[in-house]
Amino acid sequence: MASTANDMTKYIQFLLKGGDLLSDHYFEIYTSPQVHRREDMYYGLGWRISTEEKDTYFFHGGETPDSRTELLVNPKKNYGFILLTNKNNFSEVLQTVHIREGIKTIIEDGKFSEVPAASHQMQWMTLIVTILLTLFSIWNLFHLKKKNIVRVKLWSVVGLTSIIFSIALIPTLIYLFGSPWHTIYYYAPDTAFLIKCLVGVLAGNGF
Repeated sequence: MASTANDMTKYIQFLLKGGDLLSDHYFEIYTSPQVHRREDMYYGLGWRISTEEKDTYFFHGGETPDSRTELLVNPKKNYGFILLTNKNNFSEVLQTVHIREGIKTIIEDGKFSEVPAASHQMQWMTLIVTILLTLFSIWNLFHLKKKNIVRVKLWSVVGLTSIIFSIALIPTLIYLFGSPWHTIYYYAPDTAFLIKCLVGVLAGNGF
């Protein structure tokens, strides 16, 4: 669903004051906790809800490959806001959460909290592994051409292992992340590109 900042402002006003769209009874159900998650956090009907006595609010986020949003409403303190961004990456999801919490702190306490630096650990790890395996493949090729006697069994095991890893890498990641490859590709294109490079290096080394 696509919307505008103006429409979202009207929606937040409805969430704060109610309106003709829902009766008081159904509005109460719509914004009430339904399923317990942990401690004072619940799921509602489309909301994540905090029931902490001094900090009661509900919120939710949404995303596409190119954008991420956060909407938060605090009925007791009579405010709400929508955070709209035009950038999104799987490794940077927490950044939007930190910004949301920062806006909440500014509104409630008049204080500004520092947003932690984004972590690109996943990208760096994939890049380093890809570079190391590329260097290993080049060394293998150089070593293979230089030797007069080749240990066929050893080279066959190394080659077969590389090919198996190249075939199994993406399905393994799909299983671990619980997401199809096209989702990983769209929401983490930089990491997906490096993974494809890694698959190519492993397959090339194997052959």
